Amino acid sequence: MADSAGVPPACRRHLFSLQYFLSRDFNLNSELVSACKEDSERLCSYTGFKGQKENLSPSMILSCLYRAEVGEDSLDEDSDEDDDSQDDNPEEKTKVSPQCKAEVHRMMARRASSVHLNPRLEQDCTADLGRFCIDSNGKGEDIRCLQTSIDKLSEECRTSVKKWSKLAIKDVRMNKPLMKSCRALYMSKCSAAHHKEGELLRCLVDYRKEADPECRAELLRVMKRKSKDVRLNFPFKNACKPDLLKYCHDKLKLLKTTGEAMQCLRQAMGDNDAGKEGPHNRLSEKCEAEMKRQSKQNAQHIALNPKLQASCKMDIQQLCGNVEPGEAKVINCLIHQDPEMISKECHTHLLKKKKLIFKKPKLDFSFQKHCGDYIERFCSSSPETARECLTDLLRNKDKPGSVHSDLNIRAKCRDILLNREEEAAKYWQLNPGLATHCKNPIDEHCSSEKILAGEQGREGVVIYCLENVLAHRPELVPKPCAKQIRKLAAKSATDYRLSAHLAKVCENEILTKCSTENDKPRGEGSVIKCLKKNLKFLDKVNSAPCVKAVINLVVLARHDVHVDPSLFQSCLVDLRKVCPYVLPGEGRLLQCLLTQYKSGHEMSPQCKLDLQSRMDMWETIAKMNPGMASALEVAHAVMHSRARTSIASMFLTFIAVIFLFGCMSGRRCRCRKKRGADKKAY
Repeated sequence: MADSAGVPPACRRHLFSLQYFLSRDFNLNSELVSACKEDSERLCSYTGFKGQKENLSPSMILSCLYRAEVGEDSLDEDSDEDDDSQDDNPEEKTKVSPQCKAEVHRMMARRASSVHLNPRLEQDCTADLGRFCIDSNGKGEDIRCLQTSIDKLSEECRTSVKKWSKLAIKDVRMNKPLMKSCRALYMSKCSAAHHKEGELLRCLVDYRKEADPECRAELLRVMKRKSKDVRLNFPFKNACKPDLLKYCHDKLKLLKTTGEAMQCLRQAMGDNDAGKEGPHNRLSEKCEAEMKRQSKQNAQHIALNPKLQASCKMDIQQLCGNVEPGEAKVINCLIHQDPEMISKECHTHLLKKKKLIFKKPKLDFSFQKHCGDYIERFCSSSPETARECLTDLLRNKDKPGSVHSDLNIRAKCRDILLNREEEAAKYWQLNPGLATHCKNPIDEHCSSEKILAGEQGREGVVIYCLENVLAHRPELVPKPCAKQIRKLAAKSATDYRLSAHLAKVCENEILTKCSTENDKPRGEGSVIKCLKKNLKFLDKVNSAPCVKAVINLVVLARHDVHVDPSLFQSCLVDLRKVCPYVLPGEGRLLQCLLTQYKSGHEMSPQCKLDLQSRMDMWETIAKMNPGMASALEVAHAVMHSRARTSIASMFLTFIAVIFLFGCMSGRRCRCRKKRGADKKAY
């Protein structure tokens, strides 16, 4: 890392001229020849020292020795396309002698300072340097310019630049701008790191938070190149190559980026989770650990997600142009946008990103950054459900009897928790419970809504469809799925924003009828209560979608009192007192409360008041929509409940008993008449 800043310009020019010729002829460098003569014959089969005709160009010997020292590798099983020469020597990977190794690295470091000291790059890229990099005069700047313009380069130059980039990532000391910018970090943290296989770069990346802005910018440039080409990501390739060959063998030629390779492995594991590939489809520990590390790293910057960045380029410019990149700020900006404002291609890739961070909270950089200490304190035992754990803590901490009532969660953490909860309410794929238990009902009963959600980014349509099916045809929804839908409906009853469909179709009604309630703290359910109260005042035509969405919530609560949190809370003591042995579900708890209320049993005043208001609301709905009459509501709950078979059986049994009793009574009467007739005959 020697710096020539203090050398006079004239001297630098003469030194450069000397280096120019030394880099082109191995034999002109007496120190290199002395140190590497034996190695060049043994490892590169060079015959020039023996007085025979040279079988290799002198400029290629240095490349051969360097490859022998750092080793060659490829993602493919038998690819050798990166070789600069056709060297089939079986001893190619034999270690280079220490004295030769030192000279080779010294010469390669010189080559890294300029294209003109690298014969192959200069030969293949002279025209491209004139076209794209005429103003790049600093040390290593011309090489970096070529790397930045790689998509515009000629085929020969692009190939040479890719090969050089591979070497510069494998041994980051070849990257002069990076080593210059990160000298302080290198000396303080990474001077002892191994130079091969990208280990030095890995060390610098791990400590990048302690680096200055210039160093972080250089590291980001290198990380972007790694993310765009999986063959440049040596830690990932070394850890996951066996897994890629095992699970993605037929796709290896198509895998270009690190993200594509990781996605292929995730799909293989996903198939196993679904039971399609058997129990042996498991990643190696090394690969699994490296994938977690790569995912955490990629979550921090949009530039490390090449496909997402490319597909959302225009969206980022229009919607997030003022957002400073880094710390997942651009990704968060996109997540917060209205899906209808985002292009279809961007929405598709963004949804994939959302699925990943919702499934694995550890990969949600913003969540981990702003809520990490709370996770450590309250949810460390369940890292995979840390988001749900903290969200429940946030919603329940102010309830009577809560042990966390004095906990003050930071605003940034609270905002992230609420935002993630809203996102999960928009797309069923982001809700682990729905994704696990409701896949079949969605395919059977909500297939058209699923297409709308996928193609047009329509928010909440699939979840609303599930709620609608459960409200009116509960027998079609399996119990595990029904439980998840009711859980989500109960949350939306406390915060209307957690019902994306209702929030959208009732937007005008909330503004005109419930604006005051909308200003109240979230979690109190004020808006939903207001909408229910104003049902009879809503326009039957213009507000029809809103009315239907609110009625669905009412019907779901009629079947399960837990879906009506305010009623459940006000009647909790009464439930324990007068309905202690009634099983939840199928409307049994609410029916028990209503029976006790109508029978005049002693109940708490607030519970009685809330029960009466619910009965009034059902009557209002019956008048608005005869098909939803309160009498039919009970019949609906009975006829379509999962207990309808047992109820029907009880009814038929009762009829059968009456019939048998009648038959027996009739038979006895006939017998008595016959005996009386016989007596008269005698």
